[in-house]
Amino acid sequence: MRTGPPLKILVVVASVPGPYALRPRTATVEVMAATIERFTADADPDAVFAGLEAAGAVIVEDLLSPDVVARVNEEVEAAVDAADPDAELFNPVLTAFHGPHTKQVTGVAGISRTFAVDVMCQPLLLSVCDRMLLPSCARYQLNLGHLL
Repeated sequence: MRTGPPLKILVVVASVPGPYALRPRTATVEVMAATIERFTADADPDAVFAGLEAAGAVIVEDLLSPDVVARVNEEVEAAVDAADPDAELFNPVLTAFHGPHTKQVTGVAGISRTFAVDVMCQPLLLSVCDRMLLPSCARYQLNLGHLL
């Protein structure tokens, strides 16, 4: 967690003109910024899981070797090149979230054997998944690989 005084953010609320328009108001809100814990690829899975539970996210440095990254990039290059950033999504909220320049490639495990074997089955990733998912089920299946 961040230490020190809280950050101060200026919030200005205004609305478009009309019969129900709000008067512009200004307020100062204090917030505490969270720090995302960093781990190495050889970290203890229990520690990584604890960090994930505490903050909702962790960063694992060098989780994938440069060789694995290079092979995945090579295997998905044609799919990324063919992806249309203007492709219509099933949900307008997702369209707004991703913006007009984001390319998306779904089904990456079917496109890249390296992704299926060396990314989705990376030992630390699977160990953390076990800690997250197995208390609520007998088994699980990782079935989504999506590149943005």
